[in-house]
Amino acid sequence: NTHQSIKAIEYFKLSADCFIRFKKYKEAGYCYLNISTSFDEKIMNLDSALFYSSKSLTINKDSFHQANVLKSKPSLQKHL
Repeated sequence: NTHQSIKAIEYFKLSADCFIRFKKYKEAGYCYLNISTSFDEKIMNLDSALFYSSKSLTINKDSFHQANVLKSKPSLQKHL
């Protein structure tokens, strides 16, 4: 349900902020990726999904993470 997804996004944002404060960028990146997935699959807001997947790429420089995000990003972009 949309209300639960919005609540989950709020918690992921809070978690990402905490991770960034403690310089845990990898974890923050995964929070942003979860936000992106929620916007894509639950709320159907592709602009926001693309924004948060890009934000995830910016903050989490792990090569495995980068590859996974870049693999899913074209499928988001084709819907815009």
